[in-house]
Amino acid sequence: MREHMVKFYRDVVGFSEYKDLEAVTFLKISDDLKGPPQVIALLDNRIPSNGPGEPRFDGHSVNQSPVHHIAFSLAKHDFEIEKKRFVDLGQEIRSAT
Repeated sequence: MREHMVKFYRDVVGFSEYKDLEAVTFLKISDDLKGPPQVIALLDNRIPSNGPGEPRFDGHSVNQSPVHHIAFSLAKHDFEIEKKRFVDLGQEIRSAT
């Protein structure tokens, strides 16, 4: 599953791979800020990330997860260009407007 997420964020969204470890892949979002780059971490829930002997992640419940969605900023003039690019790549676009 993580491989599919990495492919989507790399090939469709355009993030670059920053660091790839056994249980997590970090993708660089931006280096606009001073200090370390902004990254998103994609975890492989088949591999325990807490260390040996620690409880294994058993999935999460959409009813209990604090994550509702992930949003990224985009300049208004780039929106239609990116929307068309996503559609051309076969991605479904859903919008409230």
